[in-house]
Amino acid sequence: MLNDDLDNSQSIAPTGIAFSQACENNKQPILEFLQQELQGSIHVLEVGSGTGQHSVYFAPRLTHLTWQTSDMLANHATINAWHAAYPAPNLYHRLLLMYRVIQCQ
Repeated sequence: MLNDDLDNSQSIAPTGIAFSQACENNKQPILEFLQQELQGSIHVLEVGSGTGQHSVYFAPRLTHLTWQTSDMLANHATINAWHAAYPAPNLYHRLLLMYRVIQCQ
């Protein structure tokens, strides 16, 4: 199920879940770029998936790819909510993205 038509109409956020207007504003130009650049690819690891909005928009439109989200634990509930509201067979569960700041002296 697509979360909206192929035009750039507004996605509907799951009730009470974070929504990014910036994701809505740039999803179509990014999709057009990805359609060209990822023609020969089979897997995407999205680093820093944020709300998960891009993943639910891109995955059903790029069906030749498996789409893997990743982010910090604090964003997993939002990503899960978007994925539950707009599932796609090529959209995989998120990975935990961990990072550590190393200061050089």
